[in-house]
Amino acid sequence: MPEESCWKGNYCEALTGEHGNISGVFCLGRDITYRKAAEGERNRVAQDLRLLIDTANAPIFGIDKQGRVNEWNRKAAEIVGYTSDEVMGRDLVEDFITPEYKISVKEVLDNALKGLSTSSFEFPLFSKSGIRVELLLNANPRRNSMREIVGVVGVGTDMTEKREAIMREVDFIKAKVGRCRLTASKPELSARLMSALETKI
Repeated sequence: MPEESCWKGNYCEALTGEHGNISGVFCLGRDITYRKAAEGERNRVAQDLRLLIDTANAPIFGIDKQGRVNEWNRKAAEIVGYTSDEVMGRDLVEDFITPEYKISVKEVLDNALKGLSTSSFEFPLFSKSGIRVELLLNANPRRNSMREIVGVVGVGTDMTEKREAIMREVDFIKAKVGRCRLTASKPELSARLMSALETKI
């Protein structure tokens, strides 16, 4: 049966005689096995969390208290086109958010830094190729081991393709309803539009 590992922390100090000559050594040892085991478990959990974030099928962003990017997983890189190395340390709002949403997004992030979470807010980004990417984001405070807020972490849903599909459907329905406008009153047009939307969506 294999022996269990044991960790010890030692403190040693030389003992000197009356004339300053070393006459011996005093050592104090203590068992730190449990502490090492706890540290190992914390490291394992941290590695598992890192793997979960990096391989998640959703864009995950993080900023520090100054608004600088410190988290950017693979899905975020895939959607926006910037690698994590390209965005780390940059100001998320100033460098990546579309102009008309800078104020509202900053307000949400500032609220998270105060401990207030926000769900499903619009988070439009500019991709590396200049295309506007539509996201719905949940923003939550990020805390350290002392439960102090050190930043914000956000998990998003890419709504770009869905929104484009809806807009195409709306254009199609408008054209379809438009062909009926000469023979229908406004209430009838509204009813037909709602009926068409329900059918298409």
